[in-house]
Amino acid sequence: GVIMLDIGGGTMDIVAYNESALYHTSSFPLGGNHIISDISIALNTSQPVAETVLKEYGMAVLDRAKANDEAEIRCFGISGSRRFRMQYLYEVISLRLTEMFVIALEVVKKTGQPAPASTLVLTGGLAGLPGIDKLAERVLRMEARIGAPPQQEYAADTLKNPSFAALIGMLQISSDALFAPAPPPKPQANGGIAAGGLRILQQINQKIDVLRS
Repeated sequence: GVIMLDIGGGTMDIVAYNESALYHTSSFPLGGNHIISDISIALNTSQPVAETVLKEYGMAVLDRAKANDEAEIRCFGISGSRRFRMQYLYEVISLRLTEMFVIALEVVKKTGQPAPASTLVLTGGLAGLPGIDKLAERVLRMEARIGAPPQQEYAADTLKNPSFAALIGMLQISSDALFAPAPPPKPQANGGIAAGGLRILQQINQKIDVLRS
């Protein structure tokens, strides 16, 4: 089985497949905004600054070489700026992500899944966070990968981001269905298409003759 976890700003969408068949969909009120709030509280800073910190320094798996690196941010209640270590930021982010992964797996288990899930596919805005697939593998003990949009030429490189994977996938399915060639008409028995059409015309003429008589 495969679980697709699309992590957006305020929610995470959980989709489960078994043998290529969809058998569960749900949404849970946890997302990237909760991580931003965690960072805001932990670093005593505003939500906009916390969002910038997540985008510029965020990581799901700690790079040991950068564990003691520091960065500066503006904080509430003090003048100037304050420094924080990457190790601390990693701990804040990884704790919330771990909660998301565990909840997603428990939700799927409670549906009475036909077979245990063996793969997690991550999409959405947070799927681009460095190391998020590695953290998922550690927590859930299953293969995890990033669900990127199909490898095609897009007008903007932005569309190659995992946050657009689900949207582009739906558009592609709709496009394939819309522009698929129409199936050829099925030949009629006893004479094929032409003979079948001729019989219909004969039946119509017979009914007209009956009405005239």
